[in-house]
Amino acid sequence: MSNSTTVPYLIKFLRRLCLSAKNRRVLPNKVNDARLNAMKDCHKGRRAVIIGNGPSLHVSDLDRLRDEITFASNKIYLAFENTDWRPTYLTVTDSVVAKNINEHLRSIDLCRVFGHATFPFFEDCDDIVFGNPPSSTPSEWNLVKGVRTGHSVLYWDLELAFWMGIREVYAIGLDFSFDVGSKPTGEKAMGNDVLIAAGEVNHFHPDYRPKGETWTMPQMNEQREDFRYALEKYQSAGGVIYNASRNTKLDVWPRVDFDEVFGAS
Repeated sequence: MSNSTTVPYLIKFLRRLCLSAKNRRVLPNKVNDARLNAMKDCHKGRRAVIIGNGPSLHVSDLDRLRDEITFASNKIYLAFENTDWRPTYLTVTDSVVAKNINEHLRSIDLCRVFGHATFPFFEDCDDIVFGNPPSSTPSEWNLVKGVRTGHSVLYWDLELAFWMGIREVYAIGLDFSFDVGSKPTGEKAMGNDVLIAAGEVNHFHPDYRPKGETWTMPQMNEQREDFRYALEKYQSAGGVIYNASRNTKLDVWPRVDFDEVFGAS
């Protein structure tokens, strides 16, 4: 099934599994679990691309991913004015992001699969799928039993892809480098310091994070360990994760050339 066929089908299917807001006030719940179960092995045997939003992400590269299963996150919609490509799945795990761009995320017509920490901001939405909170055995990567979403939304993307039966993943736009000139607010979100942006450019679009917007301190060491563990998880199931980013400081995944894998433009 092509990407253009899969996406509308999944959106319609998930919307048929709707539940009234009064019954969706907690996770887990039966309808959300049914949605997660419906996604199990739905892309078995396919490869996928997880898309970071770093400066190395070339919007023109996205056009070459139209027939791929793709996972993109957060403000990827800033690329849409310059490409007809759309991700198969839109993901968000950060509660601060969920709050900051809530209206955008509510209105976007994509198949959305969010981390459990975002649920309080969207509990009245009947067409978003949520991962369940971590269980006593989150290392199983069983989305119904519950998983931790790690310290990067890309880790959640890898968990989703694995749950969907994908065992070959390519990452792009994963620069793994942040300029942090922001000052802390004194608040915490998901255990991390909340910062106020000072105008740093850490993403593919100059307006990605405007000055004064809040965000959370990136935990680079924890992210590296998460990504190392993810590779081990994939390898244990006969899979692999490749880093096809045009520029990256992440050193735990084997590197491949984007143009060699997806064809030169």
